[in-house]
Amino acid sequence: MSDIGFWCTADRGVTYFNLNSGGVRAITFLRRIKTAPVKNKVITVTVQEKDPAGTLFVIPIVASLAHWIANSNAVSFISTNNIKISGSQVTIEFTSSYKNESSPVDGGDGYYYYDVYQSVDAGDSYGLYLKDGSGFSAITDVLRAGYCVFKTTVTLQDGGTWTVPGSIPSRSNATVFANWNSSSAVVVYNNMNKSLKVTGGKVALNIAVFSNGFPLVMSGAGFYVFNHQTKQCVYNSNYTPLFMKKTVQFNGQSVDTGVGKPMVAIGSIGMGGEKKGDYYQLYNKGIKMSGAVISSGRGGNTQYVYTQGFRIFVPDMSFPLVVCDGTQYFN
Repeated sequence: MSDIGFWCTADRGVTYFNLNSGGVRAITFLRRIKTAPVKNKVITVTVQEKDPAGTLFVIPIVASLAHWIANSNAVSFISTNNIKISGSQVTIEFTSSYKNESSPVDGGDGYYYYDVYQSVDAGDSYGLYLKDGSGFSAITDVLRAGYCVFKTTVTLQDGGTWTVPGSIPSRSNATVFANWNSSSAVVVYNNMNKSLKVTGGKVALNIAVFSNGFPLVMSGAGFYVFNHQTKQCVYNSNYTPLFMKKTVQFNGQSVDTGVGKPMVAIGSIGMGGEKKGDYYQLYNKGIKMSGAVISSGRGGNTQYVYTQGFRIFVPDMSFPLVVCDGTQYFN
């Protein structure tokens, strides 16, 4: 541990984080977008909840679906092709338009889901200058200030699962970031049931859960920041903030994050299919992480469907992926 900076611990000295290392952000869940593809294949949503000093990022929850075509055994595959963010607007592009007469193969509701978060951008610091850090003292609503509320390291076998503990405060708002190092393991996170699954091999996962929408615990020890108007504690060192290093445009192809121990928000990044005669084995797509490099990979199997032998192609989607520094959470 370097002596330079402002070092804190949120777990009584097990690990330390440097509050003045740059990229320090408060993270807030804003809303879940629920939509079906439309005729022009593009929808734009204005996120009114966005803070003027915030930057949006989106985690795909259900990004691809297979649909039965009415009066036919044929299956239509509609996937998210691209997610773009500009200010308070989120634009989602689909591979094709939705047909009202179709029904989802998996028996679900046929909708696509995306969770929208914001990081509070760097602002003025009073008393203690934080390099490239959120202006914590300017946060007026403590319930909108989200931080790391849980972290753990677990080793999962191929096919193994892990679920966010029920004790997590404001669990419905939680998002999961993870770091691992494997040339084969693929990690997929289902935010509907708050569980992740590993396929492709045994792997050790460093997991950090972030949440907001709850009052911060005041332990009486540590470093505290208050808003001078509301008198609320908007940050204390019992919580580790988000250390955002960069955002990379991720399209499933291998990309070097440039971060030695990257930690990324995990979700389900699409669907794929393997042709087997007149059938297709559908599967979800997740993230692979080997050193500083991330890519997409085949996750767990889902439906096995008859498609009359027609070939399908479900492209990887492109979206901005937040990359954090895992060394701030797992020394």
